[in-house]
Amino acid sequence: MVKKIALVACLSFFFLARAFAENKIETEDIAHCRTEAEVAQAKGRGAAYLEINGWYFARVGKEYKGPFRSLDQARAQRQKNIPGTPEGQVSSGKTEKDQVIYNPLLMMYPFVEVVPDKGVFFSIPSGITVAASQVMIHQEPLLFDEVSYGAIDLKEKGRYFAITGKVAARPNVVLATPTLTFWIGASVLGQDGSLLWRHYGPFEKDMGFKCVYPIEKSPLTPKYLLLFTIAAGKIPRMLSAAKDAPVYDSSSYAYHILCSSTFDVSPNWYAPLDDTIKEEYEKMLKSSPQRRLPPLGKSR
Repeated sequence: MVKKIALVACLSFFFLARAFAENKIETEDIAHCRTEAEVAQAKGRGAAYLEINGWYFARVGKEYKGPFRSLDQARAQRQKNIPGTPEGQVSSGKTEKDQVIYNPLLMMYPFVEVVPDKGVFFSIPSGITVAASQVMIHQEPLLFDEVSYGAIDLKEKGRYFAITGKVAARPNVVLATPTLTFWIGASVLGQDGSLLWRHYGPFEKDMGFKCVYPIEKSPLTPKYLLLFTIAAGKIPRMLSAAKDAPVYDSSSYAYHILCSSTFDVSPNWYAPLDDTIKEEYEKMLKSSPQRRLPPLGKSR
């Protein structure tokens, strides 16, 4: 129960956006983005704030900090990092693509266990748990280059949820991949933060990954897919794409978190349905607004 409450609190901070955020001062440079192209365009012109599906990011120098659940929090972060500098006077130089950094702690949380009076433990791919102090979180040196996910039906084996994709190193990052073993950590959460599905998947030599496991029946509505890349092995120094990043010794850590991201999984959790069933489902959706039933969509 404690873990679920903590998870809900974390997700509330990360995912929920306030309705009145859209009514803020119109003169602020806020880019409301819904596609990767719109995000790239907004970054290219140096927008002060990005709003992506209800999450806010604030530009500080050449980077974007976030995500934040409200525009006020993004403003506070922007002012905090530029003390004494009024908004609108910061250099509007172009920013590099893919500068947005997600909070990997939230992506990892379904694999974390807090044991009272003993500490915080992390579930590694072998199925055992290790002290969280053995896990190093790097400054997102990798990024998800391709990600596809959706439900699949195997007639004799039942329904599965599948995730495939690749990761790539960001510019200025050199990773000794032959000395490391990689996995993808994936979990699906309900709207209320309940854990519905959690698994690790293997990587191939080309840094492609896959994670395919059965879907268990649940009355809860799936909402978020959380992903992170974990590596086992020795990395001598903390990895970062920033040329001026501080140098930290990471040689004593056995496991390393190298990138993270999140997706809205609800349209892809269910197998494709015929038109008749879909029509009935849409009627249920309209008549039950408080249940927040997900819209139907074909699996990718």
